[in-house]
Amino acid sequence: MRSFAVKAAMAAVFVSTALTGAFAASGQYPASPMPQATHAQIKPVATSTVAAPTYRPRLTHIMNEVHAANQRMAIDHRRGYLNAAEYRKLENRSNAIRNSALHVARLHDGALPAANYKDLQRRVAMLNRSIHIDATNRV
Repeated sequence: MRSFAVKAAMAAVFVSTALTGAFAASGQYPASPMPQATHAQIKPVATSTVAAPTYRPRLTHIMNEVHAANQRMAIDHRRGYLNAAEYRKLENRSNAIRNSALHVARLHDGALPAANYKDLQRRVAMLNRSIHIDATNRV
């Protein structure tokens, strides 16, 4: 009499053979005389292209400079170096610079042309100079 392990192994071979034959006959594999055609057919998947985000160093640089100027204005205002009118005037100038940079970038697909970049740098430098002058002219 055969052992249980041998009976279980033989049962597994018979079941797997039967399932393999049934799967092959199910029609998922095309009938072709070529051996490479025994793979399941794959239907094409619809794809879409998405533009990769790009790093725009000029716009980032201007935005960082305006942010630093805003922080400096807020600190000077809290310390009492800038009164409310001076702070409001400087804040309006920094907002105008930021809006101008974003508008130009929107027109040029997120990039700042060299001429606009130089103009924005000049405006940020003038803003920083005004912050310094207004903050140090306190008596």
